[in-house]
Amino acid sequence: MSKPLLGKHILITRSKEQAPPLVHLMERAGAIPVVVPLLTFKRIESEKNRKTLQQLHEFTWVFFTSANGVKFFFDYIEMLQIPQETLSSIQFAVVGKKTEQVLQSYGYRADFQPSQFDGNSMAKQFVKQHETASIQILLINGNLSKQDVQAQLEAEHIDVEICVIYETIFNVEEQFTLQKAVSTGAIDAYTFTSPSTVQAFCEFLQEEQGQLEHIKREKVCVCIGTTTEQEARKLGFTCILVPEEFTIDEMVRVLEEHFSEERIDTYE
Repeated sequence: MSKPLLGKHILITRSKEQAPPLVHLMERAGAIPVVVPLLTFKRIESEKNRKTLQQLHEFTWVFFTSANGVKFFFDYIEMLQIPQETLSSIQFAVVGKKTEQVLQSYGYRADFQPSQFDGNSMAKQFVKQHETASIQILLINGNLSKQDVQAQLEAEHIDVEICVIYETIFNVEEQFTLQKAVSTGAIDAYTFTSPSTVQAFCEFLQEEQGQLEHIKREKVCVCIGTTTEQEARKLGFTCILVPEEFTIDEMVRVLEEHFSEERIDTYE
């Protein structure tokens, strides 16, 4: 069986905790993953968050727009010793499959998931499918989360409270590792799973402008989601692949498709 990614060096920019599933998929496809975690995350400790989560029983839905949101939500739940009965009375909405998987790892199922894994689709489809008159939503965000879900829901006059529960931090400890990895010219493709990974990548290579511009012009990158794609285009990347379904499995598939077509062009 042909393996278009065989021997290809693929840069993985996900956080250390989130990288392994993508690394596994790349290795199974024959690629050589180069892992440089550009981001780290930490819980935001605040009295506002404590008060909001201690009043969790007042909400009918909790919305998660990222896997990190789920993780840090349940960190807080454990710390505050929120009773099981409170969680059992709440419905959960997730933005996509990965977020759903993390929710399931805590023993809860998603009551709503959009057919397309982005914030706009999440809010629009939810409104179409639910009677929203008496709904109260707690939206779990990070400090860099887009405001699209909130804006869409509030436009429908739905009561939404925001809980900014975690912070995204550029992992400066990996700057030299990134510079070293790209300096060899051996990386065949780059993967970005959030706008923040694109931003960190460009910031860490500011001192290597010539190389950075070459990567933007000549190298292929694959982005999960339209928001990540938009950020990559804004920062000057030109060869961008975006899977129709925003999952890491589809990231691998579109890369395989790309390099398969590249091989055909070479033979022709």
